[in-house]
Amino acid sequence: MWSVNITRFDKEKFGKAFCVLPWVHSFINLGGEHQVCCTGEEFDNYILDDNNKRMNVLDNKSVDDVMNSQYMKDFRLKLLAGEFPNACTRCAVTEESEGISRRCIENDEYSGLIDDLVQDTKDDGEITPRVVHSDYRLGNICNLQCRMCNPVATRKWIKDYRILSDDILPEDFLENIDNYKTNSWLDSSILLDDFRDKLPTMTRLHFGGGEPLYNPKMLEMLQICIEMGYAQQVTISYNTNLTILNDKILDIWKQFKSIKLLVSIDGFGELNDYIRSPSKWKIIDENLKYLDVHHADYNIDEIIVSTTVQMNNILHLDKLFNYLGDFNFVEKCPNLIALYFPQQLSFFILPKPLVYVAKLKIDSILERIKTQEGIQEFMIQNLRQIRNSLNVRQSDDAHLLQKFFKFSREYDEIHGLDMLKVNPEFEKFVSQE
Repeated sequence: MWSVNITRFDKEKFGKAFCVLPWVHSFINLGGEHQVCCTGEEFDNYILDDNNKRMNVLDNKSVDDVMNSQYMKDFRLKLLAGEFPNACTRCAVTEESEGISRRCIENDEYSGLIDDLVQDTKDDGEITPRVVHSDYRLGNICNLQCRMCNPVATRKWIKDYRILSDDILPEDFLENIDNYKTNSWLDSSILLDDFRDKLPTMTRLHFGGGEPLYNPKMLEMLQICIEMGYAQQVTISYNTNLTILNDKILDIWKQFKSIKLLVSIDGFGELNDYIRSPSKWKIIDENLKYLDVHHADYNIDEIIVSTTVQMNNILHLDKLFNYLGDFNFVEKCPNLIALYFPQQLSFFILPKPLVYVAKLKIDSILERIKTQEGIQEFMIQNLRQIRNSLNVRQSDDAHLLQKFFKFSREYDEIHGLDMLKVNPEFEKFVSQE
């Protein structure tokens, strides 16, 4: 996420659906698959080859092969025609709910390139690839087992997937459970060759997870940047749970242009540990406060808390806002991201009496922060979007609510947790099962 004003991109000129990412962006997901971008990965945005097979790093395809596959050429033409492909559903829904989508943010970031990019696009959608921004999700190596997560993103989920009731888990993960024990593509020289090929034009490099600060492959890639002489042109950003912060990582950051951190925190204190087990709030709090004071020592120019808004925290966002208000450098407003999947954890199934409570709490937050200096408009807008989204209902919300309670009960029994301890508001509805 980047500091933006959303002012420079000409929507009238380029249409309601245009997004710059399919022209300048490379995204490799947790299994080594090439995808359009991380924002659309919940909506089947795998880049396909001419045989409709998902393209993977291990296919050893060039940047040109991927960016100018028929899939990507057609994708760009749809955007130029003002059509949101299915993979762009999240951005479309965010904008319909009056939020500021990633599409808007990236178009603003690269507004100076768009004229030339569009002009140089051939009639069939072909481009001259120039990867400016690369995003690598380096497998399911992670030290946490967040309850909204799955074995694709953390190996810690594999054991529980064999224990929990089948009817509360997505079938596609169950069918492929053994595939998530290893990440053979990470050990392939092809991955690093792909990375080296993109470095000359790269100015932004993002790592997600798993947990990238827990992953030795991330440090290996940073070392390649340094050895090839590109570190000073590259800004690195991370999605990180910030449970790990060591001197080796901090020292290597000093050699890059800048560092940006999206810190995944889903609640204040005990609630965050409940959602993101087995995290320890004391460690996260200490690390965040340390970086708030020492950010300049490590080339860190932005720290934003990223919060996945879901059933377990929709009623407690105010506590997180209150906590962030005491920081000086860390953004005082979290970047809120609505959870869509798994559906039984989405706040779209919140019982109607609690929807009213959630709206009142968000209204109180909005009233308090609207006069605060330094809060980015897109963050306030995304808070409004979460409020507007509380009006959305799932057609089978009663069934999904019971599925949520069943999932919570089984998960909590395994991990020694208690949903009602952090969400006592649910007690009345649990008793109605």
